[in-house]
Amino acid sequence: MMVVSVVATAGIAAQKVAVDVAVAAGVRRFVPSEFGINTCRVGGTPIGAILAGKMAIVNYLKEQAAAHPALSWTGLSTGLFCDWPSSAKH
Repeated sequence: MMVVSVVATAGIAAQKVAVDVAVAAGVRRFVPSEFGINTCRVGGTPIGAILAGKMAIVNYLKEQAAAHPALSWTGLSTGLFCDWPSSAKH
């Protein structure tokens, strides 16, 4: 069983409850709403301050996966979509 979370940044704190429910239900993989910047690499930066909630969820998932070996997680970091059009030659 797998959970894929697609909550918006404004509702990111709700993911902690979803992680807890997933652990209780025996979910094997959790994919957090992590579709953009790799939040594991932005700590201490201005964008890191904006994404603090997402960073907290990733850290919480790491803790839960360590405490519950049956749980794993995957973050999908696709990068900034706005980089592509700004670098394209028109």
